[in-house]
Amino acid sequence: MGDRDNDAVLRPDMHLKPLDNAALLKPLQKAADVPVPSAKITDNPAAPGDDEAGGLFAPPEPPAEPKQAAPAPPPAPEPAPAPKPAASYRPTDEQMHMMELMKSIFASALNAGLQGGQPPQISIPESSPPDMDGLREELMALQQKIRGAEIPVVIVIEGLSASGKGTMLGKLVEGLDSRGCKTLPVHRPDCVEETYPLMRRYWVNMPKKGDIALFCSSWYGELNKTCFEREDDIPEFLPRRLNEIISMESQLICDGTLILKFFLHVSQQEQFDRLRKMEKKKSTAWQVTGHDHEQNRRFDEYMKGMDNLMSITNLKGAPWHIMDATDLKTCEREIYQTVIKAFRDALRERGSGLRPWDVPMLPNLSPIPSLGFPPLNTFDLDKHLDTPYKEEKKALTKRLRKLQVKLYRNGIPLIVGFEGWDAAGKGGAIRRLNAAMDARGYTVAPVSAPTPLELNHHYLWRFFRELPPKGHITIFDRTWYGRVMVERVENLCTEPQWQRAYEEINRFEKLLTDSGAILVKFWLQIDSNTQLSRFEARKTDPEKQWKLTDEDWRNREKWLQYEQAADEVLQRTHTANAPWTVVEANDKEYARIKVLRTVADTIEKRLDKDDDDEA
Repeated sequence: MGDRDNDAVLRPDMHLKPLDNAALLKPLQKAADVPVPSAKITDNPAAPGDDEAGGLFAPPEPPAEPKQAAPAPPPAPEPAPAPKPAASYRPTDEQMHMMELMKSIFASALNAGLQGGQPPQISIPESSPPDMDGLREELMALQQKIRGAEIPVVIVIEGLSASGKGTMLGKLVEGLDSRGCKTLPVHRPDCVEETYPLMRRYWVNMPKKGDIALFCSSWYGELNKTCFEREDDIPEFLPRRLNEIISMESQLICDGTLILKFFLHVSQQEQFDRLRKMEKKKSTAWQVTGHDHEQNRRFDEYMKGMDNLMSITNLKGAPWHIMDATDLKTCEREIYQTVIKAFRDALRERGSGLRPWDVPMLPNLSPIPSLGFPPLNTFDLDKHLDTPYKEEKKALTKRLRKLQVKLYRNGIPLIVGFEGWDAAGKGGAIRRLNAAMDARGYTVAPVSAPTPLELNHHYLWRFFRELPPKGHITIFDRTWYGRVMVERVENLCTEPQWQRAYEEINRFEKLLTDSGAILVKFWLQIDSNTQLSRFEARKTDPEKQWKLTDEDWRNREKWLQYEQAADEVLQRTHTANAPWTVVEANDKEYARIKVLRTVADTIEKRLDKDDDDEA
């Protein structure tokens, strides 16, 4: 990875460019055909010390100095000529060095392949570089096929300052139809983005099926920069942020998104020279910031941080490709070839009807433990109020209005989600909650069947868009649990999708609470007879007939299936940071007061905790 400390380790899961092995292709030099003294020939020519002692590859000994001629002895019979030794071939020092180096590289590649479950891939140099015009035409044609196959694509171009990220992004866009791709330069969050969870601005910009999103810099550059700005707090935020990143990428992969991540690398000196060159031009001087120079001064530290981030997030389905950006033309060609190959592989997979990414468990992460929950049929539904309803409602309304002001002043978002049986009273409870708050500080997000645009994204995409900013409140009339309720029972998604959704939902909710939000989840429980009586009342009341649909009657016929699904939802998503509250709703007044009181108690508990932490 360039100019690093000697103790830096090349990780086997990184993308390594093939070494220049031209020296191995040179013919070996043939040694001179000279007789080898018999004393120098051993039965084991490979024994240690043979080279130094004059073994097979020993140079011939120089001829001895001629001596004074002596009287010739009487002639003796001439012995038979000794057999001519086989010609020896001796590699040059350069070849020996390259042989040892390649053996080491091949061994590392083999080990990496065995650990990853795949054989190592050895690149063969091409005789001539491919024509860029041809690569652009091929990429454009493949993009149309990607659109037809409805494959969403995310391309991340990350790298050092002045490494050419913007240039490479522009070059890549030249080979794409602009009607199907969107470029997304990532800068420091603005004042609006800072009021939401940090990962929200990436989630809401994920492409729909068939489109391509190109991120110039990304969540990785932002995180690495944060590590340098908040070095003392790294143990506090880094593990959480890494989990959020891996969670997002894993969920997108399992939803069929093709993710390609490129890191453009240059040496410290090359980066310094480029920054100086940019500063000398008025048209580019504004692009150079103090952070860029700080990054160059602390080059080794920055590269070590990025190396760690890339090693941890080098996921199956979202691998890193490290590009030498010293020569931008070569870098451009390699990026095109990588994208083209990835598009071909994805299209071949879809053409074969394969869905290896649609798995029942979220990979790359340990599951968030649930606390367990009792079955719904064990709750006592005959509960009633012991005090007058109007007095309780009035007191709670006053209390909630004051608490809403405190939430706003403290910048704490509140998210309230309602789930439950049809006709359980969700709408009535939400209206009483609204009446207790200032309408300028909350929104109600009614959730129905997803629109065509929402169906073309990950199912959590539309809920990220509805999250409240700091100090505000969003009330969801039905929630993201439709994935494991309606979509499961009505077979509107695959079994791996709804099985995987429990962990996806747990991670979504943890992201919300880790970012500082208060999350309150209600399940309004009624029995089957109460639901039937309310259906009949709606059927005969002209002012309420709009609430009753044919779908409500169809869902009622599947009561047992929905009850089983609801029990599993509560069992698997009742977590420490996002617990469920079951509201016994046969009595509407009791249910409404319990909702108001639970919201007020939860807010006060959080405010008290924050006060204790500050103290």
